[in-house]
Amino acid sequence: VQFQIDGANHGAPVPLFGGRATSMAISTLASGNHSVSALYSGDASHEGSTGTLSGEQTVDRALTRVSVSSLNNPSTFGEQLAFEASVTPALASGIILFFLDGEPIGLPVDVIDGYARSSFVDGPAVGAHSVEAVYSGDERFLGSSGELAGGQRVDRAASGVLVASSANPSTYSSPVSFSATVSPASASGEVQFQIDGMDFGAPVALVGGSATSPAISSLSVGVHAVTALYSGDAIYLASSAGLAGDQIVEKAGSSLSVASSANPS
Repeated sequence: VQFQIDGANHGAPVPLFGGRATSMAISTLASGNHSVSALYSGDASHEGSTGTLSGEQTVDRALTRVSVSSLNNPSTFGEQLAFEASVTPALASGIILFFLDGEPIGLPVDVIDGYARSSFVDGPAVGAHSVEAVYSGDERFLGSSGELAGGQRVDRAASGVLVASSANPSTYSSPVSFSATVSPASASGEVQFQIDGMDFGAPVALVGGSATSPAISSLSVGVHAVTALYSGDAIYLASSAGLAGDQIVEKAGSSLSVASSANPS
């Protein structure tokens, strides 16, 4: 018996055994309907004949599975993000569209060897975010989708503090104040100044990334440690820094006047 699929021979003729013949297996049929015929050659006692598979052979598209991963998870606020998706089976072709919190990330990406990577996207707000990859399917494989397990976590970013003095060294009884500059400049929150480990005044709100302490004129002569403690906010982590070299208070100048009880005497 010679089997034919869509009019083309499938393998070599197969001998009959007990009136039956079985073709070799095939796993490369495209999805859709395929005509299958069997051509019997006949023998010394029987004429040849042909039969076809009733209703043809229907090949459905195969199921797929999509796995999603992040290039940096958790990330910190301000970092760009990108995501990868792998499609199983790896023979799948087509395209994948990535979504972050339901919004598309760039354009659809071709699946190559079962793999696709999104374009980079600016990181979202601090917190947890959903990431999904939607596979289109192709002529052999059904479409499917997958989500990033646990979502994308965005943590608060680091901050930095720089402390400066209005006069250093200063002189005894002269007023001096301190300023703190927090980076990034977009940071909000408050700064608590400390002198020699003790809070100096109330926390001061940041304006344009800077805060200035009240003036103080009662520092004793000597060296004083000055620290600024930034509280952090919803986006940036808390941080602190000390005044480089500390605050030096020098003795104030003096003058001496001499008078006589009787001059001339």
